[in-house]
Amino acid sequence: MKKIKYLSIAVCSVILSVPAVAQNLGGVVIKASEFKPIDMLKLSQFNNSYTTARVSAMGGAFTALGGDIASMGINPAGLGMYRSSEFSFTPALQVSSSKSDFGDQNYSRFAMNNVGAVFNLYQGPGALVSFSLGFSYNKQADFNERGYMQLPSGSSSIADVLALQLNGLNPFIAGQGWLGLKKSAIGSKNNPFDNPNIAINEWGAVLGYQSALLEPVVNSDANSVYSVISVDQNAFVNPDLSYKTRGSIGEYAISGGFNIANVLYLGMTIGFQDIYMDQNLWYEEYYGNQPTGEQYLNHMSYYQGTRMGGSAVNFKFGAIVRPVSGLRIGLAVHTPSFVNLDRQYYGDMYTLFQDGFENNPQTIKNEYTYHFNTPARLLAGISYTFSDFAALSFDYERVWYNKMKLRDESYSVENLYAEMFGNDFRPSNNFRAGVEVKPMPFFALRAGYAHYSSPLRDDDAVFDGPVTTKMQNISAGVGFRFGNMSLDMTYVYSHSLLSEYDAFYYSGETCWAEFDTNGQPVLNPDGTVATVLGNTGDTPITTASPIKNAKLNRHIAMLTLGFRF
Repeated sequence: MKKIKYLSIAVCSVILSVPAVAQNLGGVVIKASEFKPIDMLKLSQFNNSYTTARVSAMGGAFTALGGDIASMGINPAGLGMYRSSEFSFTPALQVSSSKSDFGDQNYSRFAMNNVGAVFNLYQGPGALVSFSLGFSYNKQADFNERGYMQLPSGSSSIADVLALQLNGLNPFIAGQGWLGLKKSAIGSKNNPFDNPNIAINEWGAVLGYQSALLEPVVNSDANSVYSVISVDQNAFVNPDLSYKTRGSIGEYAISGGFNIANVLYLGMTIGFQDIYMDQNLWYEEYYGNQPTGEQYLNHMSYYQGTRMGGSAVNFKFGAIVRPVSGLRIGLAVHTPSFVNLDRQYYGDMYTLFQDGFENNPQTIKNEYTYHFNTPARLLAGISYTFSDFAALSFDYERVWYNKMKLRDESYSVENLYAEMFGNDFRPSNNFRAGVEVKPMPFFALRAGYAHYSSPLRDDDAVFDGPVTTKMQNISAGVGFRFGNMSLDMTYVYSHSLLSEYDAFYYSGETCWAEFDTNGQPVLNPDGTVATVLGNTGDTPITTASPIKNAKLNRHIAMLTLGFRF
């Protein structure tokens, strides 16, 4: 059985007073409300496809080559190569195509990849040959994509999982109004979610109760077990899942580069990141083979939206050595980005019954601020230029994803996240290569390749959402120079493999209510519900089929217009 990561744990002994067993539940729909380690991973995966056309065409392999505005975000020592000032900007068109076994969809948009200026402020005859100061904006990551999946039909409904989440929450105690074990007024229409005793990943279950997906089997002062009476046990469940994500990470850089004796080049960048991600998730179920009756569903939908926005600061230090003419060796260190992130979550559910009755309860908006560190990076590169005719460049990059850190939380929470980072993530090793040939002084042909390895220790693990495992970029471009003006055009094909993930799942042992032949719950002498302990073994008892073979392809066309002065 494949591993399932980031599981929620509940204990039947707390819920129903039977021996302790574990309930494992999750999936992208269930866990959309939570800020997870995979969210931190998504906000930490960068590549050099979103930059100037020349650098993108050569695979982003510019740790040693330098001499481009994009050097500020790769190796700021490359600014030391400048002998004049420059201004450039790079608009781009991106077409994203998401694919899986269950469906695919395309999405296109225009964006600004890079804009900046380098000012050559000093040139002299001494050991310090020149100094250049640069300012730029560079897109680091792009989150714009959408997809639709028609999931396989089956007997499992998400309502089964939501019912398990509510077990033990009693919505009504006689004479005390809408109260329960956790003092959770889940039957109230007035802020039933505004209760610190209800975890945010239980909000969907409360919506299920309010939209009449779920009904309590028995009400007592001790416990309550929930049943899904709106979906018959013999019904066919036809689910689908769609999503839309917008946003990006952009970095505003201030850089300085020194040229020392035309042999050693040193540089430093201070980067200020602007982070924005807006995610929308729609899960729907339609039903076949339902009996006729007003209590049975025709359709349900569950919408969840999250919006994350924040800022970060980081530092980059670099050096390039030119021991002999044509040969350049580069080294750069990127500190972690120190992120402050505001996250908002909202959800609503809609149910339509056979008699036309509708429900549409909504959650309150949850807001929380997170503080974390992205991975540190080490870049090494080597390049060789053959006079003004050709250049070859190679890069190696190591990224320590297992060393990400959640900050400003309790000691136990920070340690828990650190343990998950160490167990589930690993350092990745990335390689980039590029070539440039100038058959004529004013015309250049370029090509590049980049391979980004998986940050996961186990690529076969099933996660609570898609995670990029491996990515390959293939690029090609041309460049023209007319006096002090340059025009570069590039196409990048980016192919990403995503991890397997579930829409929802439940596995492990569980406690079932016991019913008599009339369909009524059997009560113990003390008035509590009699229960039967079931063991699901290695097969989840209620789950949607895992989403496999998910891929994300991006086609990026960009143009850089530059002016030297």
